Amino acid sequence: MELRLQTIGMAMLSVAIFIGASDIAAAQEQIPVDRTVATITDQSGSVELVTLSDVLWQLALQPEIDIYKIDREDLGNGLRAVIDQRLFGLEAVRLPQRAVSEDDVKAEIRDLLSFFTSPNEFEKRLRAVGFGSIEDREFKELVESRIKIRRYIDFRFRSFVLVTAEEEEDFFNRVYVPEFKARFGNTQVPTLESKREEIRRVIAEDKISSEIERFLDEARQSSEINFLVEF
Repeated sequence: MELRLQTIGMAMLSVAIFIGASDIAAAQEQIPVDRTVATITDQSGSVELVTLSDVLWQLALQPEIDIYKIDREDLGNGLRAVIDQRLFGLEAVRLPQRAVSEDDVKAEIRDLLSFFTSPNEFEKRLRAVGFGSIEDREFKELVESRIKIRRYIDFRFRSFVLVTAEEEEDFFNRVYVPEFKARFGNTQVPTLESKREEIRRVIAEDKISSEIERFLDEARQSSEINFLVEF
């Protein structure tokens, strides 16, 4: 991995870990060194290394994070998110899937851009954590890995989710109707049929989320995860 040692983002991370400061002025004076912060070994013996750069890159893609003022909580959350992604990634490589095309990468980048105020702001965040631009090779590799993981999740969890008519009716009576009445009082409650598609999506997403969390719990327990840095 090419190290870009004088980016604001890497400096911020170095400061947060080694001396606990968080302002950019102090951060810019540091000379950070990328390092491995965690290792993951799954049941097959496959090993993944998680570096400081990986954590910063994850945080840069989260619009709610102030990438220029990262604290220890941000770093810890970012590290856990990267570990979860790697656990998915270790499984995803075992699933045959079509190659990720340049058009796939461009579409994913467009989707990422939609969560930020402007393309310029997004590229500024990328540069802050060491990427040259949206065209940076390592950034595109990161995007490609996200696509592969999403495809795996879609196949593993979305393809097989089943919502029954009984579940839709139960949700409608137990959740939708009470919530509707609490919000709108005596207004006529919509019929189940008119809300069936919406309710089906809600139930399906809840099931998918539960299955994903179950998968991650099992993957964490069956893998050896070593944290080399405390945030």
